[in-house]
Amino acid sequence: MHRLFRITKNVIFYCLILIFAGEMILSFSSVVLPKSNLTSSKNQPQTMSVLEERLVAESGPINFENPQNPANLSEALAEGGYVIVFRYTGAGGGASKIPPTLDGKVIDDGQRISTTSIERMLEYGNKVKQLDIQIDHILSSEYYFVWQHAEAAFDLPIEISRDLTGSLNFNNEKELEISLQNLRNRVVKVPESGKSTFLFTHQGKFDKAFGFYPPAGTTIIFKPDGSSRPQLIAVLSFEEFIQL
Repeated sequence: MHRLFRITKNVIFYCLILIFAGEMILSFSSVVLPKSNLTSSKNQPQTMSVLEERLVAESGPINFENPQNPANLSEALAEGGYVIVFRYTGAGGGASKIPPTLDGKVIDDGQRISTTSIERMLEYGNKVKQLDIQIDHILSSEYYFVWQHAEAAFDLPIEISRDLTGSLNFNNEKELEISLQNLRNRVVKVPESGKSTFLFTHQGKFDKAFGFYPPAGTTIIFKPDGSSRPQLIAVLSFEEFIQL
């Protein structure tokens, strides 16, 4: 009898332990943990800069010949968000040395910006200020005389990019194709908020990238919308831009 009592006592003891453990598990599982401020990388909203890095611009046809230039373009430009491509006005200037700060960074083919072009670019830069166009980046071809056009227009740092360099400077077809695609990619890259990007390039390079040969002094305006499709807004002659 004593032995039976001891066995029964042990069984009851272990049953109580199991019941207590079960209650603890249920209690823990019902605890509401505070939600984390972080979301998984899959669901986390991507910033525009991340999206831009992934964009590869489409190379389909664009109507450069008959664009619908908006009537309120001058007001819209002040709001920012544009990529503005400029085809230099002309060379023919006298010989001059390249500044030491540009040694090894530019291509010197002997051409220099002309006096007339300097005057026109000063006028162009003043018009940009008048329109209150805020700028995040100014990029130029590696050719020194093209850089001179950007420098004459803007008292701002100028970035030199091979993506804008004339196609005649490319001996490798694959490198040229990559450069042409990079140029297309640049017109779908959304600028910093409230600002616009200027690209100074060559007519032949633009023609190979987009199928349009811009005359000297042409301004071509895109409005990136976050998609891979280049959104053409306007094509303006030098005079048309100045008259905005």
